[in-house]
Amino acid sequence: MMGLVVRLLPYLLSFLSSLCIMILELVASRLVATHVGASLSVWTSVIGIMLGGICLGNVLGGRLADRVEPSKAVGPLYALGTFLTLSCLWMNAVVGLTPGLESMPWNLRTVVVVTLDFLIPATVLGMIGPVVAKMAVEQAKKAGSAIGDVYFFGAVGSIVGTFLAGFILMYLAPISTIVTIVAAALALLAAALIGTPVGTVVGLLTAALLGLGSIAPVVRMIPVSGITLGSIPINPLALGGHILSVALAMIGVRRLLEARRASAVEAVTDVAGTEGSTSKTSLADLAILSFVASLAFMSLEMVAGRLVTRHLGSSIYGWTSIIGVLLGGLSLGNLLGGKIADSIQREKQASWLFLVASVLTLSILFLETPPQWFAKKWMDGDSKAILSLPISHSKLPLPGGSEVHLQWPARVLLAVFAVFFLPSVAMGTVSPVVAKLAVERLRGSKRTGTAIGQVYAWGMVGSILGTFLTGFVLIDTMGSKGVLLILAAALAFAATSLGSVWHAAWAGIPLGLCVIAFLPAPWFQKQGLQWGIREEVGNPATTEDALAYADESDYYYIKVTNEPDAEGQKRTLVLDNLIHGYFILGHPERLDYDYEHIYALVAHRLAQAKKLENEASKSKSTPLNNLFLGGGAYTFQRYMQHTYPGAEVDVAEIDPAVTHANHEALGLPKDTTIKTTWGDARQFVERNQNNKQYDLVFGDAFNDFSVPWHLTTKQFNDKIAKMMSPNGIYMINIIDAYESDATAKEKARNKIARDEITGTEAKAEVEREEQKRALGYGGFLGAWVKTAKLTFPHVYIFGTDNTPGSGLRETFVVVASKQPLEEIIKGLGSKDDDPKFFQNDELFEPKPFGTDDLKQVETRSRGIILTDDYAPVENLLAPVAATRGDD
Repeated sequence: MMGLVVRLLPYLLSFLSSLCIMILELVASRLVATHVGASLSVWTSVIGIMLGGICLGNVLGGRLADRVEPSKAVGPLYALGTFLTLSCLWMNAVVGLTPGLESMPWNLRTVVVVTLDFLIPATVLGMIGPVVAKMAVEQAKKAGSAIGDVYFFGAVGSIVGTFLAGFILMYLAPISTIVTIVAAALALLAAALIGTPVGTVVGLLTAALLGLGSIAPVVRMIPVSGITLGSIPINPLALGGHILSVALAMIGVRRLLEARRASAVEAVTDVAGTEGSTSKTSLADLAILSFVASLAFMSLEMVAGRLVTRHLGSSIYGWTSIIGVLLGGLSLGNLLGGKIADSIQREKQASWLFLVASVLTLSILFLETPPQWFAKKWMDGDSKAILSLPISHSKLPLPGGSEVHLQWPARVLLAVFAVFFLPSVAMGTVSPVVAKLAVERLRGSKRTGTAIGQVYAWGMVGSILGTFLTGFVLIDTMGSKGVLLILAAALAFAATSLGSVWHAAWAGIPLGLCVIAFLPAPWFQKQGLQWGIREEVGNPATTEDALAYADESDYYYIKVTNEPDAEGQKRTLVLDNLIHGYFILGHPERLDYDYEHIYALVAHRLAQAKKLENEASKSKSTPLNNLFLGGGAYTFQRYMQHTYPGAEVDVAEIDPAVTHANHEALGLPKDTTIKTTWGDARQFVERNQNNKQYDLVFGDAFNDFSVPWHLTTKQFNDKIAKMMSPNGIYMINIIDAYESDATAKEKARNKIARDEITGTEAKAEVEREEQKRALGYGGFLGAWVKTAKLTFPHVYIFGTDNTPGSGLRETFVVVASKQPLEEIIKGLGSKDDDPKFFQNDELFEPKPFGTDDLKQVETRSRGIILTDDYAPVENLLAPVAATRGDD
């Protein structure tokens, strides 16, 4: 029995280590968001830095495995990992004090913050991989299968960690609690493997304190409070675990040094005996293959992130699905590659693996944008991308004609799986083959740990370069489709360099498509559009019903469409397949959206109140000061300047390309007096909360697919409050669905009558089901309002539907202030001098929610207060995102 445990131990440790690393990677994006926001550049930095740490750890771990008995090294590494995992919370609390951080370019600032927070923890956790891999190789008869199995179980652990964190833990627990749980798990592993009684006791105590400190009911029983790291509370039990983790790490370091000294003589002998053979053995060619395969894989992951965001918005569901699916494909590829490796003796035999990867990478383009000829013949002219299907398809057909209803996360996951799984499987087959060939070369010199470490490390170098090069440069310069073509061509050339004329014949296909995609000649542009490998460019001067502008930035796929209007040309701004605004060229006074009408009416009443206040105090009249969190189409910004001459308008917009699109195609003059600051809105607020005050703050950065969660928290609201004048107003639009209890009861009665349900219990069951369904909506609206009330004593909700609680998805406007606003919001639209807007040819007179609706909205909050440590906005919005297909 013990023999079986010993044989399985390396694979179990590979699984658990990867699980912990991936949970840490998922929560890393949340931890750093308070410093650098949430965007593709943040994910690029998190993934790249974590991979960088793992890469360095692979090198160090490989060397460690050759100098220390692997079984004596793994326990101390877990001990160090426990301490360093917890150190992320401490470092994140002070990283904002880094000298010069504020003046850095945004991408560099992001890299610096993530590096300081996570590089060292990722390095130590990355050292475990080569150590357990050597343990497996030394026990196995077939090195290829052993390495493939280690890769496989590590990838499976990564998948489990990804979905566990993204779909479950982030909804159930605060970020600090998740980090604490990971540290507790590492402490348990350290206690079991460290090999000393004192270390075992300290490890168990550390795990116990951290575990108990993660259980809310237990923490509430403690009469004393803990400390606060930045905006994250650390309770006394968890704090005790933090302190003990320092002792555990010191024991781990001591154990490593003791093991190193114990094997020093043997290590010196090994080095002396193998020096001659080492100089003759090179792994350069294998390192290049590992580098290329890993670079392609991580570039694919970055492109996947951009494409999924383009169709389904940026959310934890999208990124969890991307990481999980690609890791799933990687794990299966590792398993298959391990089996293949046992029959491969030369690297040239790996040529077919690169060829298959090239073919499947190119297939992504076909699934993203089917060629026009294919769509006309086989798809009735509908060239809809598979990644957009979750919006319109909520049911999965099953054999036999039945269907199963899918929740929003499952729909996203299935779409990502359909497009990206097979290419990731193909890329995953390469690494075990390369690692096995490296082990065979250095097995005689007893340097298998070094061989594994080098292959791991060069693979990670490729992963890092693929991450940063694609995320920061390639997508912005050549677009997602261009990157996929380059990847397919690169993999084809790798296959050709190892293979035969048949490989060269295939390489001509992606190369030819690259020519069509990138050359500027009109014929190439036409062919590229027909084949779905080029994006439309657009004509800013068009007066037809056509595309006016298109661009792909680090943040969005940007489109501006034109539609002839009775008053001129109506331009609509679309970011990642979602409409973000419009502007009628030459008509800044025109507002078409109901939530903008509410904005305008409240702004008018506030302007009147400010004018009366200035007259009463005989002070100089000052214009309204306005701050917009998000630029969009700059519609309401221009309305405010047009309606209130002299009004100051500041905009915090994360993407310079959005502003550029406004200049090029939405009629925003380049010399506009609107002051735009590019960067994350939270950082704008952070820098200016004590410097400037505004009469009106507009939050316009949310939609139902993608919500910058760090702009929803109590800590952010507190900063906004500091930027508001004494009578200032904060207005934010929220897309959600609110179905009242009365509406739910009415739907239950209709269903009972329609289905002719007669039994008392059956009727009661229908009513319970309808009530439960209704309570599933409005979670984000309720949580945001409940959170806002902790900062603003006076909060009001306006709906844009005729009747509150209809259950339809709509845009709500929440109005918050430090002063009562009853006089401001009373009878909006009814006074003679109020701006006049119409809804279905009727005068628009919005009314705030009454007491009963306010109570019901709060009920739907599920008691959640949004904080920097806990803001499960994607989970709260999942039900309403799933209704997109019902439109």
